[in-house]
Amino acid sequence: MSVPQINTGKHPQQFLNVSQILPLPSDTPFGNFALKYLKIVGRIDQVNSLIQDVFSSFSLAHQSQGFDENFFRHQLIAEEVIYWLRKTADELISYNMFCIFKSK
Repeated sequence: MSVPQINTGKHPQQFLNVSQILPLPSDTPFGNFALKYLKIVGRIDQVNSLIQDVFSSFSLAHQSQGFDENFFRHQLIAEEVIYWLRKTADELISYNMFCIFKSK
């Protein structure tokens, strides 16, 4: 079974080329959006790694009997993936709203 990954336009753990960076403003009241974008890409790389951990921990949790250490480890890793995805989605929504209001 292949593990799904979020596409960031580069391979995981590969450096981001300047040609792959969005032209975001660096002088906003909310900080440097270009740096925040780099942080998001780095976070998604980490989430991709956690997704791989979720898939590998699932087989261990599935083989275990009841609620043992493997089950709880799998559950915590899955919750961590969801947390980082929600945080990233919130940031992307706020950046989008800023760009919409700035363009008006």
